[in-house]
Amino acid sequence: DANDALKLIASELTALAHDADRTAFFGKLSGKEVLYILKEVPENPIITTATVGSTAPLYCTSLGKTLLAFLPEEQSNALLSDLEIKPRTRYTLKDKEALFQDLKLIRSRGYALDFREYEEHMVCASAPVYQRNGQLEGAVSISGFYRPEDDYAKAGQLIRQKASEISRLLGYQAASSSV
Repeated sequence: DANDALKLIASELTALAHDADRTAFFGKLSGKEVLYILKEVPENPIITTATVGSTAPLYCTSLGKTLLAFLPEEQSNALLSDLEIKPRTRYTLKDKEALFQDLKLIRSRGYALDFREYEEHMVCASAPVYQRNGQLEGAVSISGFYRPEDDYAKAGQLIRQKASEISRLLGYQAASSSV
């Protein structure tokens, strides 16, 4: 049931926002954009422009890049062929080739980073959430102010672990592998 899934995800996002001391989001694909479905803030909120119900480009947000990277290849390629990349900040990927390379990296490490690509002062890490049947449900992310001393690989690992846990709670059972 979709409402039960959203309640479960919201509960997990609350814990994530508290543990990471970052704003946590859950987003889904909506046409050619990412739609922000849920948002949870830490005790000391970080102001972000993303609000529940708003949309953002796929190519410059961690949620969007996660969706592009982990959608079925045919669906991802169709979206990529239609994308028009318009820089939002000086850090936004400049062209589709750069985006293709970033998506390869995202798939290999299991999480995406928006390294000041959508908002100049923000860094976001995101990972995929799967339904019981193995289909992509959406993605979860954590967002915070850019600080050069922060360990963004650690943030990526945290969000990847949390997304895996949410997927498991939704009934998804990842295929066994020796990785």
